[in-house]
Amino acid sequence: MSRFSQACCLWPGLHQLWGGGWSGLALAIGFSLALNLTLITSLVWTEMSTLPLRIAVWATLGLIWAGAAVFSWRRMPRLPSAKLLEANEGLFNSAQSEYLKGNWFAAETALNQILSHNAADGDAQIMLAGLLRRTGRLSDAAAQLLKLEQSAAHTKWWPEIIRERQWLKQREARQAEQAAEAVIAADSEQDLAIDHAEGLDSADCEIARAA
Repeated sequence: MSRFSQACCLWPGLHQLWGGGWSGLALAIGFSLALNLTLITSLVWTEMSTLPLRIAVWATLGLIWAGAAVFSWRRMPRLPSAKLLEANEGLFNSAQSEYLKGNWFAAETALNQILSHNAADGDAQIMLAGLLRRTGRLSDAAAQLLKLEQSAAHTKWWPEIIRERQWLKQREARQAEQAAEAVIAADSEQDLAIDHAEGLDSADCEIARAA
């Protein structure tokens, strides 16, 4: 957990916005407007509200701030222990080696182990997305990319995410073309079979007439 991430918890919505959640933007702006309006009515335009009302508004804002801070803090991913970090590093090196060798099953197993320890590991997420694409599981690869886009690690890997999305589109287009070609080939074979059967029927008729 970085200090910046900890600081983001101190303003409602900021932590969600940093993690890619646009709902956090609405919360952060709404709280800012409410705080500024309360400050103005409490310090400048005091005649616009009574003292009990100002106290109630400040208490409400305080509760919102405290609740949002606690909520953000609890949702923050905790840093793994040094022992777990060392284990994950070994698993990642193993996954990378198996990936380069084309041993997809072994690489996927190691990557899934890493993500079971730390679901926000961007290195493992992007490699797993590439592995799923290479093994033809395009829908799973797209789902993995979506998880990475929604995680706190997405900023580091954004160029790679865009590239993977492009490769996925190319692979999907290629699969669609191959499926269309297979349908055309099957129809052609069926037409040939029908023509052949009709030819045999005509030959049988000719033989029958000659007899």
